[in-house]
Amino acid sequence: MPGYLGAKPLDPSSVKDGMMCVHCKEILKDPLQTDDGIRLCRSCTTEICYPDRAAQKDIIKILVACKYVDLGCTWQGFLKDWELHSAGCICKGVSCPHNGCSSMVAVRHLEGHKLVCPFRQDECMHCKLQLQHNQLEILDHKLNNCHIEECRVCKQKVNRETTMELASHPLKSESGPLTVHLSDPQTTFRHMQTLSARHDTLSKQVAQVKSTLGDVLNDILRGDKSITDLQANHQQFRELCERLSLSMTSVETQFQGLQQELLPGARQPVVDKNLLDRVRELEKLVAERDQVIKKQSQEFVEMKRVVEKLQASCDRNTRHIRQRKHDGETRGPTVGQDKHNEGNHGDDVAPLSRLVQLERRVEDLSRQTTSTQVHVQELELQLQASLASTHNGAFLWRIPNIARRRRDAVEERITSIYSPPFYTGRNGYKMCIRAYLNGDGQGYNTHLSLFFVIMKGEFDNLLKWPFEHKVSMILVDQSHRKHVVQTFKPTPESSSFQQPRSDMNVASGCPQFSKLSIFNDDSYCKEDVMYIKCIVDTTKIFHP
Repeated sequence: MPGYLGAKPLDPSSVKDGMMCVHCKEILKDPLQTDDGIRLCRSCTTEICYPDRAAQKDIIKILVACKYVDLGCTWQGFLKDWELHSAGCICKGVSCPHNGCSSMVAVRHLEGHKLVCPFRQDECMHCKLQLQHNQLEILDHKLNNCHIEECRVCKQKVNRETTMELASHPLKSESGPLTVHLSDPQTTFRHMQTLSARHDTLSKQVAQVKSTLGDVLNDILRGDKSITDLQANHQQFRELCERLSLSMTSVETQFQGLQQELLPGARQPVVDKNLLDRVRELEKLVAERDQVIKKQSQEFVEMKRVVEKLQASCDRNTRHIRQRKHDGETRGPTVGQDKHNEGNHGDDVAPLSRLVQLERRVEDLSRQTTSTQVHVQELELQLQASLASTHNGAFLWRIPNIARRRRDAVEERITSIYSPPFYTGRNGYKMCIRAYLNGDGQGYNTHLSLFFVIMKGEFDNLLKWPFEHKVSMILVDQSHRKHVVQTFKPTPESSSFQQPRSDMNVASGCPQFSKLSIFNDDSYCKEDVMYIKCIVDTTKIFHP
């Protein structure tokens, strides 16, 4: 059956484009992925495809309602439990099993319908022949004289419909059931009393069974709801554990990289010539900035000493002016004194003006120093980013501690790892590599799986979409004999190569990149380190 036919998601927005089959337009069931990145249901294709385990994990977490919700079913749960519930849903419509009856009834009402169905099989009370209930009164059956019997008392041929057979009655004799005439009022009355008592008893038993079944059904519904809540909580806990595992892996990778760099005799990171030139330019620029800061600091110290001298001179002149003013008020100024005071006033104005200029100069130097420090910090961040990624479409990924990572993948603690991001240009596409060291999909537990991931970048709105450029994945032979290479061209219709709406698109690539025996080859895993290289064809990429 194609897709999850009839599944009704509680939140339609939870079903993304990559979760729908391109053939049957239903939610993917047992999703497969072609070499071009197109996803199909297993029943919708006969081509050679690879199971998409990543898409399957997202699909089975979708919350859906029962397909028979219109018939009164209130079940809700994950899509992985939907088929099992639908197969045994008590609201499912089924056909009546009696021949000739075309009624469709719910499973929970089927037994009650069988008791009243006009096409049910009944036994003729006279001739014991099995007939449909609606045929017991047909004239053709009565023409066979099945209702005629010889009276045991008078030996006359009488109609069975005028007598009553007392089966299972207390008056039943050892020789068999008694046949009495309706003209025997006492026997008829006792028989009717017995039937009435049995009817009352059966009615009470039926009512008791209905009450018990109602309680059991309520308990089952409450149990289903509790199980659904527990499954949702368990799924949230598993997702939290996976996020914590990924965070721990990232921290370990960074710590091990720093440890390798700090150890004596550690190997230097592999960088290209352009990156080295860029690093040298940044180091030269930082050195020049340090010289400027040092020179400005010396000027600042010198200006500070000049300011202190001017401040002391201003204090002396102020005291001298106050003393002169006090003497003039007591003795009266003379012509010589007035000229002297005018000269001193001119001498006082010049130092004050010089002081203001120096203060402004000091403020300018402080602002320049702060700006220079901020610029130096930005240059350091750019240097770190340049060392961690490339901007030419080619990236060499060094994976240390490969034995431990492989063991984590086999034990399904950390099934996949991500590389640092890299770019096709300064303003180009942002990408990374995702590796499953124990395989994924068609290559699970048999092959190393490598996938190419488009990430959300700062210049995506200026780039051309979908991504259509050839990608090559290379497992580097450290003995320089034979590299393992696989190349593919993206399919424009695949959601993996559209403009990202979240942090990253669904991974697409090579589920069967190389057999797992490659981990035992020292040419590819040397000193517990593996190198994977990704090259994107940038010849036709236009960067803004």
